[in-house]
Amino acid sequence: AALLIFTLLAVFTFPLASGQNVNEMIALGETIDTLLPPEVESVAAWETYYFGLHSRRFTATSSFYGLGKMLPPAVSPPQAVILTHGLDDVPDTLAALRTYDLQLAYCFPTGLFARQTSLYLLSDLLPPDAPLGCA
Repeated sequence: AALLIFTLLAVFTFPLASGQNVNEMIALGETIDTLLPPEVESVAAWETYYFGLHSRRFTATSSFYGLGKMLPPAVSPPQAVILTHGLDDVPDTLAALRTYDLQLAYCFPTGLFARQTSLYLLSDLLPPDAPLGCA
């Protein structure tokens, strides 16, 4: 419930850089939701993506900040991570990708931040020929 309240506040008050659009994040979350295998129950991403992924267990990528590489024991590691370049591609999030052995699965060109969002999955969940859409 606290995450939902925080997310609602963030959506309506978070000062995004010029040209950034939370609607694009939500729409991309919905697109990614259709690409995820049904067995993916948990996803980590920037809070705004929750609105496109509401049927899955959600962890904010900011949960990785300051923790080094590991989430607290009470929090299960995610099976997928949505990384928005220029927003949450900080050292702690990148370390978590390595720690949990998440591999690049898809790249999405966007109008957000550094103009690319990437989806990482556990290696046994990768689509054939992954990564897809990456230059």
